[in-house]
Amino acid sequence: AMQPKVDRGLVLGLALADLLVRGGERVGIPGLTRALATRNIIERFAEAMIDEEKRAKGEPDELPPRDALAPRTQAILISDFLSAPEEIVATIQGMASRGAQGHVVMIADPVEETFPFTGHTEFLDVDSTARLRVGEAESFKSEYVKRLAMHRDSVRAACHSRGWSFILHRTDRPAAEALLALRMRLEAGGAAAPVTAEAS
Repeated sequence: AMQPKVDRGLVLGLALADLLVRGGERVGIPGLTRALATRNIIERFAEAMIDEEKRAKGEPDELPPRDALAPRTQAILISDFLSAPEEIVATIQGMASRGAQGHVVMIADPVEETFPFTGHTEFLDVDSTARLRVGEAESFKSEYVKRLAMHRDSVRAACHSRGWSFILHRTDRPAAEALLALRMRLEAGGAAAPVTAEAS
């Protein structure tokens, strides 16, 4: 990967916020900031996220609040979406319950899809101290790939059930590709709508 998923999510979220504000939109982060139209939007968002991380003791929520957004709002969720499928579905349904439009960007590291591990392997959870040691890691590949595909299908289906768009973005691809795709989808969704961005 060109960069870690969290870094790519932050780059996309902040770049998109700056782009939207320059285009005359108001942008906010659910649960952290109100919708703003200020030139220093990147600094404002960075400060809000740092403060939240301190309050959460380094473990911020993986998904945004499920609060219903206003009907003409466009939500942008950027994450690897490796949370439990039912939590992702509940988040999308909650945010969209009053008619808000949305766009989901699922960020993936190529190694997650190719599963190139063989022999004795130790997997570490980046969000906790959990570890999994396995012998013959290659024997897990087919089941893992199948479950990953099922998980992505459930996230895609949750988006489509609410008329939200879904983008799979891999970190070995330029961030500009996802940014351009998002911009086109936002423009198709109505340029006058306020935009809410969320990077998890």
